[in-house]
Parts: sequence; C-alpha cells; structure tokens
Amino acid sequence: MCEQPACLVGRSGGWDDREKRNSAEPHADLQGWTAAAARREVGISRSTSRNWRNGFKVYRDGIVVGFVASVDRVAVSPISARFLSQQERIEIADLRQAGWSVRAIAAQLDRSPSAVSRELRGNGRIDGQYRPFEAHHIAAARRRRPRRPRWTPTPQLEAFLLEHLRQPWSPQQISRELRLRFCAQAGRPRPSQLS
Repeated sequence: MCEQPACLVGRSGGWDDREKRNSAEPHADLQGWTAAAARREVGISRSTSRNWRNGFKVYRDGIVVGFVASVDRVAVSPISARFLSQQERIEIADLRQAGWSVRAIAAQLDRSPSAVSRELRGNGRIDGQYRPFEAHHIAAARRRRPRRPRWTPTPQLEAFLLEHLRQPWSPQQISRELRLRFCAQAGRPRPSQLS
C-alpha cells in the first residue's frame, strides 16, 4: 500500500499525501482523542506524532525514527478561584453556542455578567467564535509572571542592613550610612532606588 519512498521523512507534500494523511487518521478518531491530547498524554512532540501518524518509520539515511520529548511552552498551573477555570470556559462556550445570553451564562456560573462578557470579548476570536481551550491558553500566557529583582544585595550589604535594622535607627539614618559606605563603590544603587 505504501511505496518505500513515501514512508521516508522529508518527501515533498502534495494532494496524494493529504489523502493518505486523512485516510491514516481513522484510528485516532475511533479512540476519541485529539492529536494534541494524545501527544500530551504520551509526552511526545508535534513532529514525532506527525511522523507516527503518517506511518514514517525510517529517515532517508536509514535511521529508525525515535521520539522527541515535547516541550510544554505554557505550563498551566493551578489558579485562584477568582479567575475563570478551563471547565468554566468550556461551559461558557457550550452555553453560548446553545444561544444563552451573557447574563444567563453569568447566573449559571455564579459570576458577574461583566466577567463573562469580558471573557468572550477578550479571549474570543476576531470572527466572533469562542474556543475555550484556546482562550484558556491565551489567559494562562497573559498571567503575570514574577519579575526579576532590580538589584541583588551583596552579602556585605545584607549584613549591614540586618545589623542596622535591629538597632533603633531611623530609615533616614540607615539611608545616610548606606550612602557613605556603599555608594562610593562603582555600580551600587542609591538608597532611594532600593526602596
């Protein structure tokens, strides 16, 4: 059924390849898994799953196709209940497709109508479609990430600060002493920049 050159990676694509690709996917449809979900479950990359799906077993140079581990770009971590969860986004999509109004969806989810409206507007597509998994990925990527500190204290500066904070010194006195001792060194931030 498959010519030897067709089973090699790197063959130029055409209409014949698309037909073969479509006919090679029924096993995935029968299992009920999307390609992305199966990839995540097995832990392989997109290119490896494409090779496996298309029946590629050997590269052009005769090396057997192995697998490349996936790189999850945006790892989804648990979020606060004040943000919409993926399950709530799925429910928004289902209810919206069923013709429910924004207020009815908000009442069903026990959220404010503005939150649902903002979700549909902000994470929806330009053509008006709302895809919950895509929206959840967009929201996860947009979440605030921890910033690196503006300065990192040296052990001497840290010891100085701890020592003088234990004493009954005012912030002005500590600031003045910092300027006298540490700002003479090149590249040190001024005390006003530290606060």
